[in-house]
Amino acid sequence: MTWRHPSSVAGPACTITVICAGSSMPTSLYVEYGRHFALSPFAVTGLFAVYVAVLIPTVLWGGGLSDRWGRRRVAYAGIALAALGSAVLASAQAPCALFAGRMLQGAAAGLTSGAATAALADAAHEGGGARPRGSVVSLASLAISVGSASGPLLSGTLAAVAPAPLAAPYLVHLLLLLLVLLLRWPQAAPRAPGPWRPRRPGVPRAVRRTFATAAVTTVFAWSLLGVFLALVPAVAAALNPGAGTVVGGATVALMLLCSALAQPCAGRLVPGAGQAAGLGVLAAGLVLLVLACWTRSLPLLAVAAVASGAGQGLGFTGALTGLTAALPARQRGAVLSVTYAVGYLALAVPVLAVGAVADRTGMVVAVAGFGVSAVPACLAALVWVRRSGAVRPDPELDPEPDPEPPHGVRRPGAEDVSVTRR
Repeated sequence: MTWRHPSSVAGPACTITVICAGSSMPTSLYVEYGRHFALSPFAVTGLFAVYVAVLIPTVLWGGGLSDRWGRRRVAYAGIALAALGSAVLASAQAPCALFAGRMLQGAAAGLTSGAATAALADAAHEGGGARPRGSVVSLASLAISVGSASGPLLSGTLAAVAPAPLAAPYLVHLLLLLLVLLLRWPQAAPRAPGPWRPRRPGVPRAVRRTFATAAVTTVFAWSLLGVFLALVPAVAAALNPGAGTVVGGATVALMLLCSALAQPCAGRLVPGAGQAAGLGVLAAGLVLLVLACWTRSLPLLAVAAVASGAGQGLGFTGALTGLTAALPARQRGAVLSVTYAVGYLALAVPVLAVGAVADRTGMVVAVAGFGVSAVPACLAALVWVRRSGAVRPDPELDPEPDPEPPHGVRRPGAEDVSVTRR
């Protein structure tokens, strides 16, 4: 797929990247936060989970908002919240400030994720371009992975060398947010008619089968991602107490880099095949994670990061590719936001459970227990996805957006189509 105006994707793609980078910067700092503010393992996982607790309602609320108010307007509001969150975290003097900053980051990610991803799909149609399939989704997933990988690597490095280790990463993030504002966005897509009002989240009946298989894969891909983002740096520190912040951040960055490298492969596979392959590789990554904890091997932990990242990239990109291809333009923002909400819920719940167990058993044992319980569930999900027919496209789904009638002419039967139940 070729972009008619390649520069128009720079704005939404870089916005996703920079927002995700800021949201993942605390990953390398959790161990230092625990020491500096005397936080227990469960409190540290709570610091991670509060981000998701704010993100989920925001992404559900803000997805449909971008369909009516415009992608860029909603995304710029998210950028403003991200800047405020980085400022609060950079100046934090108490645990309550850390939680406040993470809540602001969650609201920022919730507003921008669905809006910017929908803007990338809009860019594919700019000037009569081809329909958005793997290339659009791969670019969005790549932006998420690059941002999420660069955040821990940047913050871990700065925390090791900067004079203000807990503030310097967020000051750099503020500069990146300013630079993002200078980039171009695609032409505004036609807005959904009628005033915006909050609605209960839902999915159109025609795409529920596709959404269900995408959601199952997303749950496993993002739950393992959450364990790496929130807990693996602490595992790395336990396996090698002299490793510092750099090794933990580098391990997470390696996982996300492998995710980014695997995503283009998922876009080239037939619908559903990426999900099946991703779930299989995720199961292998979980097994390697258990072995790394059991043998207390830092090199094996790096191998687990490679496999886990490849599985996460294949599975999540494959899920989004099939779902995005089935959605008309006026429903992309809302339905993609529901998908992200499923992923972010899976990102937080296992982390909280493992953190609660870690208060009694220690982080290494708790993470190993997560892996032991998740492997059979992941394999069962693989069987379910394959049997559900996800590898075959649904002929009833029309991925093309409806053509717009001339100005002032109402499309026959055109009413405000909601993706949710009123």
